[in-house]
Amino acid sequence: MLFGAYPYSVNSNVQPLKASDPTSFGGWKILGRLGEGGYSTIFLGEKKKQLAAIKMIRKELMSNTQVYERFVTEINNIEKLSHPGIAKFIEDDLATDVPFIAVEYIEGKTLEQKVIDEGPLSETEWLEYLEEVASALDYCHSKKITHKDVSPGNIILSKDGPKLIDFGISHRVDDPRVTQGDETVGTPAYMSPEHWAGLATNAMDIFSLGSTFIFAATGQPAFSGEINSQIQFSSSYLDPNFGEMTKTQKNLLTPLLYKKTEDRPSLSELISTINMIKETKGIGAYGRYLKRSEKKLIDKPRYSKRTRLPSKSLALGVALGLLSVVLFVYFISNSRNIETSSPEVVASPINSSTPLARTPSASPTSEPLSTYSPASANSVVKANLDKTRDAYYAGDYKSALKFALLAAAEGDAHGTYDVAMVYEKLNKPDLAITWYQKAIKLGYGDAFLNLGHLYIDQKKDAEGVAVLEAGVLRNHTGSMNSLAFYLESKGNIDRAKALYLQASKLGNAMSMYNYGFLMEEEGNKPEAKKWYLKSLDAGYTDAATAVGFLFEQEADWVNAKKYYEISAAAQDPYGMYNLAIALGNHFNDKGPRPCELLNKALSSKDLESDLKKDILSAIAKGCSSTSSSSIVNKSPSATPVLNSEKFTVSPPMASNVVTTAIFGRIFLDSLNYWRVILTNSKSETVPPITGVQFRLLGYPDAGWMGVPYKLKVEPSNGSVYAEVDDMMFSILFKNNPYCPEFRAVREENGKIVKIWEKTKPECATNYTP
Repeated sequence: MLFGAYPYSVNSNVQPLKASDPTSFGGWKILGRLGEGGYSTIFLGEKKKQLAAIKMIRKELMSNTQVYERFVTEINNIEKLSHPGIAKFIEDDLATDVPFIAVEYIEGKTLEQKVIDEGPLSETEWLEYLEEVASALDYCHSKKITHKDVSPGNIILSKDGPKLIDFGISHRVDDPRVTQGDETVGTPAYMSPEHWAGLATNAMDIFSLGSTFIFAATGQPAFSGEINSQIQFSSSYLDPNFGEMTKTQKNLLTPLLYKKTEDRPSLSELISTINMIKETKGIGAYGRYLKRSEKKLIDKPRYSKRTRLPSKSLALGVALGLLSVVLFVYFISNSRNIETSSPEVVASPINSSTPLARTPSASPTSEPLSTYSPASANSVVKANLDKTRDAYYAGDYKSALKFALLAAAEGDAHGTYDVAMVYEKLNKPDLAITWYQKAIKLGYGDAFLNLGHLYIDQKKDAEGVAVLEAGVLRNHTGSMNSLAFYLESKGNIDRAKALYLQASKLGNAMSMYNYGFLMEEEGNKPEAKKWYLKSLDAGYTDAATAVGFLFEQEADWVNAKKYYEISAAAQDPYGMYNLAIALGNHFNDKGPRPCELLNKALSSKDLESDLKKDILSAIAKGCSSTSSSSIVNKSPSATPVLNSEKFTVSPPMASNVVTTAIFGRIFLDSLNYWRVILTNSKSETVPPITGVQFRLLGYPDAGWMGVPYKLKVEPSNGSVYAEVDDMMFSILFKNNPYCPEFRAVREENGKIVKIWEKTKPECATNYTP
């Protein structure tokens, strides 16, 4: 119970006052403590032979305007209520140094305590209590007040019948001061799906009433889970646990627990049906609410990736490659500095092993701590690192080991790390440990990460944690993130949160995501959204699904679609599935795109079984008029079809666009960079381009899209070219064939004013020089 005006059973022992507690105020003699709520202390007071539960804001929270407004809202709401099933308002005083409210002191156990002590209620007693509590709630709703925390702990069983208490988080439907940011406060086991989504309606009280009286009938919660996210998932998508309830009890409560608010009956209908049952007349018209109940008690989840587990994955060039994809998707401004061209080695190791997280993507922020720079390595080292990479990805691990050892023999930290990676691949963990330790001595940061993981994989948790702690001391953000995830899994949430935040402030995008996840777990959705967006801006595209899911919970489908589009563009099957469902169900998209998205999601590698089942179900229901087999068994197109909705296409053209030909044919060099030739020699003027764009050959209607690039100079003749990393294409389109064509543009005031026309690249078979 949170923010309770009367949160503890009054027949429990009254606690003695503390030295700092008042002994009297406002004419009330303070007899003892009843307990504490979320922002208040509750005392037992006496005045003119009348007992009252007196609630005072704690002094340290007096300057908190949100707390004060909540307190005023509670007073305004409860003083309007006069009903035999509601604790009576006595008085309040907001003019004192410490504002207070006095309400009726009620003798008796809470419903929760009675069931715990004595077991489930008899059906006769259960019906009486259900009718009386429903009547009290119906009265509140007639006064435009939503209680928002109906639960067994907020119902006192007095000698005169049940009394509804605790209006500390109640909500007046026309009160503009109560924002959605704090609408998820409540007792988790009894909260409705819309309550979890931050939406305050009278229907949430009806759902909570049903959950409360399942507990009263069975002694078990309707929706269970060890943590809030599990309870939220259960109440939002799964059947309630009816246990061994009688048919009458189940018939009455089933409609109250429908997932959609519009499917639930009114409280007046419930009350009249209870009276009919008492008169042995059956449930009458109430029976219509039981039609298709099995479908109304469950719902299909949209995916937010919060249940995805980590896996170690090979990610060559994580820092460069994934950042390129992110820049590609978001069209971040590109570097335009002219550099002298030279062979380069990817700065990140062969395997920047995925820091433990909820998604299997590698972190784009994992960096070595050493002063090692590929640019400073000699040509022999560079050549051996390239050969190591090529052999590794060809599956030739013996050759990869040979070349990595040659690089390591030169004292190269990267090569030393690669030796450890290859030994791990060859299933020689002892040798891998030795070489990771050598890489650590050379200052290679990611070695902390992989060595810690390797120890933990071997069930040597103490050694693994010690290594990760050492990485934390060296300010290695990947180690911070992994240690935080490990500690979170062991229940040390406070330390995990501190580490995630520390790594986030140092720029680790995955930690930003994980910190946002914990904020969402705690019910702080605005803070969660803030960190998810920071993670997305920092390059962690998996965060797009999480942001979209939060917007979906707020019923903001425009923004939900926006972020699902980003996720789908990054080839995330969760984003593709959520986007397809949103387009089909909420944007009434009757075109082929929802089904194309579902089929593409289905073709993703390592698809989780639950998601696969839901994709197949959606395909069967929405993508075939005859049977699902024709769709399910249909192979997705070998070449990805680009849809302009997935990306932001190029700006509108000005009317006076000048078109000029690019000099020479575009080609892919030996370092896997596309060269878009702009000049033929150093004597020619470099065109004043502001962007490079691409589209896939064979899809001329897909639209031109911006791509990251660098301007470089060819030392042999001084010619200038735009260099585009092929890594993004290989990641985005994976094993599918692709052939990008390019053009250069100049933009002014958001419009293209000049185009340097594409020439088809070497992969185009119909090109004639």
